[in-house]
Amino acid sequence: MEKQTYTQLQPGKPWLPGIFKRLPQLGVLALLTATVCAFGSLATLAASKGKDIELWPSKNHPLQPTVIVAILTAVANAAIRYALAESLTLLWWRKALSGGSLKELHFSWAYATSFKQSFFSGRQFNTIALACIITTLVSIDGPLLQRSSSVTTVPIIRNATINASLSHDPLPNGYSGGYRIRSRDVTYLKLPFAQVTKAYQSRNDMQLETSGCNGVCDMNLLSTGFDVQCSEGSAPYNLTQTISHGTADATTANIGGISFAFDGMEANASMFNTSVRYKDDPACVGMLRTVDCTFRLATVSYPVTISNSSVSLRPAGENDTVEVHYPGTELPSISTFFSTIGGFVLYGRQQFESNITMTPAPPQWSITGNGSMTYTHLSSADYNNCTITYSNPMPDVRDMIRELAFRASIGLSNSSTFQTVQATERIDRTVYTVNYYYLVPGLCLMIVNVIAILPLFFGWWHLGRNFSMSPLEIAKAFRSPLITQAGTNEDINGLLKAIGNKRVRYGAA
Repeated sequence: MEKQTYTQLQPGKPWLPGIFKRLPQLGVLALLTATVCAFGSLATLAASKGKDIELWPSKNHPLQPTVIVAILTAVANAAIRYALAESLTLLWWRKALSGGSLKELHFSWAYATSFKQSFFSGRQFNTIALACIITTLVSIDGPLLQRSSSVTTVPIIRNATINASLSHDPLPNGYSGGYRIRSRDVTYLKLPFAQVTKAYQSRNDMQLETSGCNGVCDMNLLSTGFDVQCSEGSAPYNLTQTISHGTADATTANIGGISFAFDGMEANASMFNTSVRYKDDPACVGMLRTVDCTFRLATVSYPVTISNSSVSLRPAGENDTVEVHYPGTELPSISTFFSTIGGFVLYGRQQFESNITMTPAPPQWSITGNGSMTYTHLSSADYNNCTITYSNPMPDVRDMIRELAFRASIGLSNSSTFQTVQATERIDRTVYTVNYYYLVPGLCLMIVNVIAILPLFFGWWHLGRNFSMSPLEIAKAFRSPLITQAGTNEDINGLLKAIGNKRVRYGAA
């Protein structure tokens, strides 16, 4: 009978299992840290949502939420990887204690250290491989969470009190133009109004000195303008009448026109009339549309929009007149003589006064026109045909007179002619917003990692000492002769003290 030999085991530390004695404190702390970082990222994004980028988290120390989220994500990912390493160490040693094949122990180690081994584990797939795969994918949560915060522009509407340097005094007598000596006709513009018309024609921005508006402000400002009263009518036309037999005279029909009437020499120096007529029906026989408007000097409430001291007129209301003005009569003189509103009429005539006639000669019709209406208000492509149509030019005439009056008021204003009004202010703010399409996957990935790792810790209470995956500790577990002199229950620190100075070399002796 063969004599059995035994190896004398060195006395070691006692085996002390237990829930609290062997609680993997650092591993659990790592999972808690990852969880806190996940909710911290959520709280950061939620707190920054809708906040001004220059004021969050504070005006003196603005900080992008993506910076905070990047830091929290990096800490969380490091904590998750540490927790995985701790849990897999405990799991491997629990498997070794419970008994099993060397193949099982090898795969437990291989899955814990290699994504490739875990991914191609096949029928050997287990919770270790799953945890390793999920933890490897956790690195993509950083880009997802950082993309979940972006910026957008939102309007903020609020009331504001605005001071505007705009005069609402009547136009000075003789402001806009000059009469020809002993004539009723205004033949030239005075320099201040000529500059106004030049700025209007060049479409220069209207600059108004204001205070109290930090964004885009809508308000009503009082200023000099015109009270406008209009009436509509009609006039017949017939474009089928041709040249009479035996004569050379063609029958012509008026189908459009714009005219101005002003008589500043009488008691009507503060008013003028504008008349338009236009054919808006393609029929060859019908009724022209006519519009007659009377413009009277007045104080007008202008709906305006101001942005960066640049003012623009909004569409006029049905009745913006505050007070109608009645200045005195302008009398002729043998010397220089000026008109208050005659320059408006002169400029209006130069811009709009038109006359369009049609001579019937079927199957062709001859159109003769002068003035801008001939082409600016043409509304059909039926050239040389009685079906030609035009649009109403009166809105454009009214808009021009209205803007000229407002520009004139700006030119007559200074810092002493201001008015205080209430306005609606719209400020465009750049704020942070949250994109949940990135936020939800990023947070779920972090939480899933924590959930996948947590079960790997279960059973820690069966272990009686601290363990690691050190080759020395594993060699000790397999009763390597080189390490037998160390205590039976020593951890890695005890092993290093006992045999750490022993010299070894791999290879054939």
